[in-house]
Amino acid sequence: MSMAKAKQKDSLKRLVKSVISELLEENEELVKRILEEAIEDAFMAKAIKDGRRTKRVSRDRILRALSAV
Repeated sequence: MSMAKAKQKDSLKRLVKSVISELLEENEELVKRILEEAIEDAFMAKAIKDGRRTKRVSRDRILRALSAV
């Protein structure tokens, strides 16, 4: 790679980092909501996967457990 191309690549890399950083700062609330939803989805997927490996429980038992909380 030529020196000019290396400088161009480095300059572009810094520009992209700067743009991403600015977008994250300006849209902090949106980024926070996106991350919260992604984490929630991951935990829900894990709960579903775990639930498929356990024995079935009656609806009444679940409702009793929920009403006790």
